[in-house]
Amino acid sequence: MVKLVLLVLQLLLVFHQQLLLLQQQHQLTQAADRAGEHLPPARSFG
Repeated sequence: MVKLVLLVLQLLLVFHQQLLLLQQQHQLTQAADRAGEHLPPARSFG
């Protein structure tokens, strides 16, 4: 029983870390998008 609880806690910890990484990546892409707004879109160059 204790092993099961520890396993679940470990899984939750890993999941939480992955979630934080995803959030950080999302913030980075948002910042990159904001920086890219000042540049002309690449599509306009055809």
